[in-house]
Amino acid sequence: MNGYQILVGQCAEFTACWDGPDVPWSDVLSLAQLSSLGLGTDQPLVASQTSEFTVRLGVTTADFTVSGGPDVIETLPEYSGNSHSDPGPYDPPTVLGDFAIPADATGLTISGVFGNSVDSSTAGVNVCLGAGSCGASAIPEASTWSMMLIAFAILGVSGRRVWRKSAALAA
Repeated sequence: MNGYQILVGQCAEFTACWDGPDVPWSDVLSLAQLSSLGLGTDQPLVASQTSEFTVRLGVTTADFTVSGGPDVIETLPEYSGNSHSDPGPYDPPTVLGDFAIPADATGLTISGVFGNSVDSSTAGVNVCLGAGSCGASAIPEASTWSMMLIAFAILGVSGRRVWRKSAALAA
């Protein structure tokens, strides 16, 4: 495992994720994100509590889009366990199971539900795909990369204009 992880689901403390009925979560990952995790590798799905009480998740489904044929669908069963007391976060994260990323995967839709906790007003959890600490995403979204590239292009054009102006003045 390469140490990358991607936040795919989150229930912040003091939110309604834990008030019955179960609250769904989902995320869509791009080819770039899957590549950063490692195509053709097994990657853990992990949960990290941000406060006390028990992590409870319903069935988690990974629907991989692949270039060579029909989608590959994998599931993990319901999970309930590994409670602890504050202060959070609970470390290390709890491994809920593994998903095998197909070598020809081009995308992933991952989804599940947060189950009811012992106390609906305090529990919090982050759900991540990949090894590493489970918190805010360590891999920038595609939109972040796009914005950075646009900013660098603008800086390059501006720098070239300044350089041309100073070269013209020097001549």
